[in-house]
Amino acid sequence: MLTLHGQASSNGSPTVPLAEPKLLWSRVWFVASLLLAAGAGALAVNVWKPAHIHLVEPAAVVVPTAVPKIAIGPLRMITLDQLGRSLPNGSWVSANSVTFRVTVPSVGKAMAARVEAEVVPSFAPLIGQANARSESVKLMPRTDASVRLTASRLADGLAYHWQMRAVFGAQQDGPWQYGGLFGVNTTAPLPPVLAATNVAVGGWTRVAQPLFRWVAGGGLAPTQYYEYRLVQAKAQGVANTALAWRRMTGQALRLPRLADGTWSVEVRAVDMAGNRSIPAVWAFNVQRKPPAAPRVVAAIPSDSRVSNVITPTAALALATTGAPVAKVQYTLTYGDEQPAGWRTLHGLALVLPGLGDGAWTAWVRSVNVVGEISAPVPWHFVLDRQHPLLTTPSLSAGSFTEATQAERVSFGLGTPATISYQVFADGSAQPVAARTLGLVGPGPIKGLSWNGRSGSKSLAPQGSYHMVIRAVDAAGNASDVTTPSFTLLSKRIVVSISKEALWAYDGSKLVTYSLVTNGGPDTPTVPGIYHVEWKVAGLVMHSPWPKSSPLYYPPSPTNFALLYNANGGFYLHDAPWRWHFGPGSNTVAGQPGGSYTGTHGCTNVPYAVMKQLFNWADNGTLIQIVA
Repeated sequence: MLTLHGQASSNGSPTVPLAEPKLLWSRVWFVASLLLAAGAGALAVNVWKPAHIHLVEPAAVVVPTAVPKIAIGPLRMITLDQLGRSLPNGSWVSANSVTFRVTVPSVGKAMAARVEAEVVPSFAPLIGQANARSESVKLMPRTDASVRLTASRLADGLAYHWQMRAVFGAQQDGPWQYGGLFGVNTTAPLPPVLAATNVAVGGWTRVAQPLFRWVAGGGLAPTQYYEYRLVQAKAQGVANTALAWRRMTGQALRLPRLADGTWSVEVRAVDMAGNRSIPAVWAFNVQRKPPAAPRVVAAIPSDSRVSNVITPTAALALATTGAPVAKVQYTLTYGDEQPAGWRTLHGLALVLPGLGDGAWTAWVRSVNVVGEISAPVPWHFVLDRQHPLLTTPSLSAGSFTEATQAERVSFGLGTPATISYQVFADGSAQPVAARTLGLVGPGPIKGLSWNGRSGSKSLAPQGSYHMVIRAVDAAGNASDVTTPSFTLLSKRIVVSISKEALWAYDGSKLVTYSLVTNGGPDTPTVPGIYHVEWKVAGLVMHSPWPKSSPLYYPPSPTNFALLYNANGGFYLHDAPWRWHFGPGSNTVAGQPGGSYTGTHGCTNVPYAVMKQLFNWADNGTLIQIVA
């Protein structure tokens, strides 16, 4: 390895202060044998090279020559680099050849002249054996001549010294003049080697000013200076931003405060010959901004909800930008407590067993690889595992007739809940009807009823039924309660006063229809809901009015009668004395009880229909009289 120690000259070219000339005598004999074998041609040197070769001028050996027949002045010699620039003595060149420009002084007469040079490695002595020659030029009496000659096939990593002489005419040689010293190197140096830094190369940092220290990677020529530049990585698909190369001395670089992002610093060595190494690249990431907080992507219970879950769980997701998250932390607070006592979560599933009822908040946060901490994210929930209180329900009646009446149920509720109920035939697990009251508050509940319909139009069959009432609170806790059984009646008789008609139904089925006669203007039939209270055959009806009253009627025998209002003494019954029924049969003026006058408040039914009703109706069968 060849090392040149020195500093830049005033014109920027590298120079080396030369040491006291000396020879490497231990290799003189070996080098001399190489020179004898090489002759006067170009010198190719392939010898062992020491670890460090300094550009040091050895003692020049000048071979004595005959006294010239002409007066010859000194040569003016300049060494040129590959770009034609003059090189100070002790310079390095990045080429395997060197050109010399020589000015030969006039000798006072015209004659041919040329220049010879001896260029050999600095560890070999100069012995007056030329190995480079210029073209012959014609020297004029009063004009100096300028010639050029090139020393080629110079070996990398060696220092060379040289001498020159002018040759005039036929063997009229001038004296050898010592020229100087230069080094040859065309091989780029190795890149610098990182020695110390305050960032994690390839990793993340939050330091304000990254610092890098390095040592030389080595090379055939000494390092003259270093160059560096910064490169900021951009988003995918966007070109990186690279700053211009900057020259620096020394082997330490402190960067200015950098913005968050991905950076790399590139440093390269420039040797004395001007060769540049490939850059050493030290990439790092800067982040001083706190990371994004984790996101709760799935939670049971959901945020701000009330739940009866035994073990609350939540799945978390992390942001994919910035420094990687090193860990996720969590803590729990009850009521209005402030978060404290953070614990590390292993994985991204938060599982919270053993929590009691009440208002809880789970807080989660991210900690990235440089120690920055995100803002905490809350997950609020309320745990309630107490079942809502339902009191024993009570019925409005033990039986009712469908489509006309309804069973009404009342009960008490302890907490707000959604109320629903189903109706079952006793002994069956399949509901015939289902209803909901929605969300209701605590207290007495009276809005639950059933009119016997199993659908929007169909009626349930007659029989014994019960209801199952369910209360579900906001947390999902449910309570059930069952009503006592009740009887659904399907038979009903409907009497219309305005239409003077009667219909008998069994559920949705029409059993019979007939025209009838109701009470007259002075003794009208009273509308209302009634039930058969007594069935009697062969009833003789007696007037409650005296004979002096206009309303008096003589004893009147009937065949079939259904009492529905004992207080008023009203019946459905046949009327052997009447043969006219229907509209208008009760509007004629006169004493009630005739074929064209109205009744005393009862409903007269033709014999055949009344007989059918008597045999069909039961005690308790509903009778509905409408206007």
